[in-house]
Amino acid sequence: DILKIKRGAGLSSIFALSGAGTLTLSLALQDIVKKSLGGFALSTSEKFAIGDNIVLGDGTQGTVKKIGWLNTDIKGGDELITSIPNSQLTDLRVTNRSNQKYSQVKQTLRFDYSDVDRIPALVTCIKDEIKESCPTVITDGSHPFRVYWTSFEADHLEISVDCRLKSPPVGDMFYDARQNILIAIARAVKKMQINFAMPTETYKDFVGYEERMADKVKQQEDSNAD
Repeated sequence: DILKIKRGAGLSSIFALSGAGTLTLSLALQDIVKKSLGGFALSTSEKFAIGDNIVLGDGTQGTVKKIGWLNTDIKGGDELITSIPNSQLTDLRVTNRSNQKYSQVKQTLRFDYSDVDRIPALVTCIKDEIKESCPTVITDGSHPFRVYWTSFEADHLEISVDCRLKSPPVGDMFYDARQNILIAIARAVKKMQINFAMPTETYKDFVGYEERMADKVKQQEDSNAD
């Protein structure tokens, strides 16, 4: 009888361990299947493809290098590759910058109050320079193209420049177009013989820079003489 009891207890332990092992294996397989299905869903969806430049809802951004069954690899601008589980990717918001047809370049310009009378003419000059020298900027009215005097601030006047480009917001074409816009703005400002305003603190530091440097040199000379 004692042998039967021990044998029964042993079989119960084996069955219990077997059940726990089966449950663990089942949960592990369930996780693998979930991740694999996520990879299959991503590879067949139109969210992004290999080579696309994307931005994720958690702030991760870069170029998609690989879409695997379990993970997707994204290379950032610093050349580092981040491997993200597909089960996480399916729940994140994705912005595919490579699929965009248009992009935006926006700048806020600052000018001194001494040039207040010439600001309207400067606005017109900036618009004309951008139209003439930046062919990728959309100026036909189908998208916003704005150059406006927008604000009186404590120590400067502000002009806002807001352009839309006929290119996605990635790659050399975009950066070349943005640079051309900045060059056009600089050319207009130079043509109008107006200077950009410095932030107040920077200006204060700049004004006293030569005097402070002269004092430091004199102190150093006096110290050496001693």
